[in-house]
Amino acid sequence: MKRESRRAVLYVGFIAVICVFRGEVIEHVFFGRTKEEVLQAFESSSVKGESPSFSEDPVLIEQCKDVAIGVEDKAKRIKRAR
Repeated sequence: MKRESRRAVLYVGFIAVICVFRGEVIEHVFFGRTKEEVLQAFESSSVKGESPSFSEDPVLIEQCKDVAIGVEDKAKRIKRAR
C-alpha cells in the first residue's frame, strides 16, 4: 500500500497545469489553456478526492513549473513550424 498522500500543485503560465504528486513523483498531470479549464478537468477527475487542496510546497511547485515550461516550449516550436 502506498503511504504518501497525493498533493496537487497548480502552475499558470502560457498554459495552466496541475501536477499531482505522490511523494516526490508526479503521478498525474492536467493541462488547460486557462486556469478555469485545468481546474475543471481536475475537479471532474477521480484524483480530486485524494488531493482536495493545493500544496504550496516550493519544491513541488518548481517541478510542476519545469513540466509546464517544457510543454510550453514544445507548443511554441510547433506553432512556429506551421
